[in-house]
Amino acid sequence: MFARRETIRNDEIFTAVDWYAVPAEGFAFRSKYYIELSNDTKAFLIKKAHDLQTSLVECHSHLGPWPAEFSPSDFSGFREFVPHILWRLSGRPYLAVVTTPRTDFDGLVWISPDQNPVQLDAIQTERRTLYPTALSIVALENSHGE
Repeated sequence: MFARRETIRNDEIFTAVDWYAVPAEGFAFRSKYYIELSNDTKAFLIKKAHDLQTSLVECHSHLGPWPAEFSPSDFSGFREFVPHILWRLSGRPYLAVVTTPRTDFDGLVWISPDQNPVQLDAIQTERRTLYPTALSIVALENSHGE
């Protein structure tokens, strides 16, 4: 997704303005357990976010009956990709959301390249407010001994 950021009463609000479903040929690798976008797809998404002056929001799903939480593989990808994307998008935040078949989700937000992500507080729809599991931020904090 492509989301515009605004601050309202000290709350960071990201409003989706467009989205792009990556087609099968947009992946360099895809399996049940791991996906990687092709370099062409990454370049396309970065250019579109730049042209729209928006943040990028990564959305993917995990299989299985477990609550939504980013995997160690996800965090490995974030360490590699997020600093690059923050630089390419002139410091606009990067967001990531993971969903599950249980219909829950978790989300993280990277505001700056020199900071760890923060928890996404909620997703507001026209009908209701949805709250994340917040399991990923706990796992991240525990891995840093905090």
